[in-house]
Amino acid sequence: MNQVFKIFALTEKEVHQIAASPNEPHNHDYEELIVVVEGKLEHFIDFKSSSFDGPVVSFVTKNAIMKNAEIKLPLLLALIITLMVVI
Repeated sequence: MNQVFKIFALTEKEVHQIAASPNEPHNHDYEELIVVVEGKLEHFIDFKSSSFDGPVVSFVTKNAIMKNAEIKLPLLLALIITLMVVI
């Protein structure tokens, strides 16, 4: 059986590592579902910036031009679900 999706639970350390890494516009050949239980999500998708306070769920389509989502603390509970369609 092929794996249809992967779930990544980010720790506070991983959020800081992502924030410190280069953040150039890019795209993916899969969808992403970002779930933030607490904190703040800042998005750059298709050259438009948006900001949301948690709790929030964000869906990023395949091949969208994006930068890595910025998830601001104080308290972080976030999941990034990578959705890969199996045909």
